[in-house]
Amino acid sequence: MKVFRNPESVHKPLAPYNHQIETTGNMRWLTLSGQLGMDVKGNVPEDSSEQLKLAFQNIKLNLQEANMDVKDLTKLVFYIVGEMDAGKRREMIGEFLGEYLP
Repeated sequence: MKVFRNPESVHKPLAPYNHQIETTGNMRWLTLSGQLGMDVKGNVPEDSSEQLKLAFQNIKLNLQEANMDVKDLTKLVFYIVGEMDAGKRREMIGEFLGEYLP
C-alpha cells in the first residue's frame, strides 16, 4: 500500500509531486522528494548555510509526519548550486546526523 503525504509544516511542492510516499507491507519504506532550503511560507534565505539548515529541517519534518526520525535514513544526496564552504557543510551534516551514519 502507498500513502502520499505533503506535510503542512513544509512548503507546498513546487511542481506536480509529493514530498513523501510511504510504502507498507512486510516493511515500511519512505521515499522523500528532494528537500529545498525553503520555509513553509516559500521563503529562501540568501545564505547557503541557512538554506541547508532549512532543508535538514524539512527532512526532519517529513520524517516526523511518518513517525520516523533521522536514524531511519539510509541515504542522503546533496545537490548544491553555487558556493558553500565544504568544512561548514560537513559540520552541519554532522550536527544533523549526530552519531548516526546512514
